[in-house]
Amino acid sequence: MLEKHGTKTRRSWRKLHIGMDANTGQIVAMALTTKDVDDGSQVGPLLIQVATSVASLTADGIYGKEGVAATFAERHPEALIIVPPRSTAVSSETALNAPTQRNCHLQ
Repeated sequence: MLEKHGTKTRRSWRKLHIGMDANTGQIVAMALTTKDVDDGSQVGPLLIQVATSVASLTADGIYGKEGVAATFAERHPEALIIVPPRSTAVSSETALNAPTQRNCHLQ
């Protein structure tokens, strides 16, 4: 069998990141990355593809990083960020003086 089919090669998987319109269910942005790319790093490239205003960002806990919230707020400051905080999340240094949405979710 080995002569017929050759050696088995290990396949590397990929991740598909999508931005979806919650009202219509239409995919409005997408990015395909290798397994080694940080999920949070794709928020900016996805937002660039969105032509309309964004009311909210809903994502899983991996997107609960401060950098993700900052990237999103930079482009859509009025939008709501709905991301469950990670179990190890801590408030930022400005939490008392100028709390962000992320800091409010941690309390």
